[in-house]
Amino acid sequence: MDFNKHSLIFFRDYKDANPNFEYEFMQSALDYVRSNRDFKYKDDVEAGVLISNLEELEYIEFQKKDKNKRLHKITEKGIAFLSENVNK
Repeated sequence: MDFNKHSLIFFRDYKDANPNFEYEFMQSALDYVRSNRDFKYKDDVEAGVLISNLEELEYIEFQKKDKNKRLHKITEKGIAFLSENVNK
């Protein structure tokens, strides 16, 4: 399983994202792992790995926790990646 590859594929869905907004990625990451046959457990742990990889790549940055949601902003580096990969 190549989590880095899947993190980038998942992240491409945010191609119209605004760097000024905060996003809660967990639910869409969970939907992604549940719909992809490459994932074995299809749970929040695997979804969390996708989000952690994006943080490590510095494409998203944790902002705050709001109740049970972790909110992130897409960084300039993340916006650049999305712009470069808009039609892939």
